[in-house]
Amino acid sequence: MRTHVTISPLRWVAWIGPLLLLLAACQPASQDNASGETQAETAAVAAAVAPEAAPCELNVGWDPWEPYSFETVGGELAGMDIELVRAIADEARCTLRFKQGKWRDLLAALRVGQVDVLMAATALDDRREYAYFSEPYRSELFVQLVRSSDAEAYAGKTVGELAKAGKTIGLTDGYFYGDQVHELLGDETMRDAFLMAAVPELNYRRLVDGEVDVVVGDPYVATAILRRTGNNSAVTRLDGDVISGPVSLMYSRDSVDAKTVERMDAAMARIAPKLEAIRARYLGGDG
Repeated sequence: MRTHVTISPLRWVAWIGPLLLLLAACQPASQDNASGETQAETAAVAAAVAPEAAPCELNVGWDPWEPYSFETVGGELAGMDIELVRAIADEARCTLRFKQGKWRDLLAALRVGQVDVLMAATALDDRREYAYFSEPYRSELFVQLVRSSDAEAYAGKTVGELAKAGKTIGLTDGYFYGDQVHELLGDETMRDAFLMAAVPELNYRRLVDGEVDVVVGDPYVATAILRRTGNNSAVTRLDGDVISGPVSLMYSRDSVDAKTVERMDAAMARIAPKLEAIRARYLGGDG
């Protein structure tokens, strides 16, 4: 236990004053400069490695996308992206609030600053008009999934070839599937080949029910949905990737400043091994 002792002001001056004079007389002049330089160097190092202390609060939009973001049976928010963004924010000393929605609606909310951050975003030029992008924090993959009975007939064919052959392709509204699919969607003669879903799970329900012939989706998300709905054996992944590449955190220019983005990026760099461990736990080291 610490004990507090009161010393009268007069007695304090009487004994501390001469002591300070003695210490000053014994201090070499050159040491003052050295001490100042050392303190400056220490402060610089601390600034480089320590998270900012200024208040930081971010509203994070999320859509159900197991294993990246989902609610557990107990109502807890979980998933790889949730863990990753929480770890980064903890290191940056930022407070997060999560808002659920459909991806297309969340994009619109981010444009006007109603949502500050979205996860798993591709850094596209048109999005840069209203958003900042972090350094990539993981990679993403989209593949073609078909009914198992059609796998042999569709093998080796691209999305474009299947669309031109009269097959219906299921996509999720607002997702980016690469330049090839983007160009097909922009072709008026091909638009009817694509059926948009508000949420990924609807795509796989339509696939099993025969409403679409192909779904372009993330294989890990597909596995989670098909396992939960008992349709594992009904759907098969075709060989080859539709698109693969890095994804980032996307920040609203309307509600987040560039310094906050830099702060989160610096935190991400500091805990890179921890983030890799989270990705490996979900994806076996493939993410």
